[in-house]
Amino acid sequence: MRGQSVYQSDDNPAEAQAEGDDYEEEQFENVLWLYDWSVGLQLGGQNAKDVKFEIDTGASCNIIHVSTVKNIGLSHLVRNTSVKINGVHGVAQKAVGEIVTKCYYKGRTYDCKFVVLHGRKELNLLGRSDSERLGLIARVGFVH
Repeated sequence: MRGQSVYQSDDNPAEAQAEGDDYEEEQFENVLWLYDWSVGLQLGGQNAKDVKFEIDTGASCNIIHVSTVKNIGLSHLVRNTSVKINGVHGVAQKAVGEIVTKCYYKGRTYDCKFVVLHGRKELNLLGRSDSERLGLIARVGFVH
């Protein structure tokens, strides 16, 4: 689960952690996902806007939700694409489009490509390659 914890939304997370591993075996209705692998990036040109991304080392591309693109004023950058995204459940979803934009992180500027998706949940993911390029993760070849 990518370093995430799962809690029933009507429970206290601190109490749930104290109860031990049996807690995650409860039914998964009304769950609250707590992400601890997220990063704030600024996207766009001169008027860059802050966007929160979940770091997803299993993703081979960056994903940005269509509503995020609209909210930060980058709709004019969306280009057509024939890309289909396969998630962990194996269901292919056709992309709305893709954008390439400036991405600012810790005083450095990067050109980043994002596949624009429309889904039920507004989720923005920073994939494995750009997470590594921005210095957010490091690949470990061996452990002593």
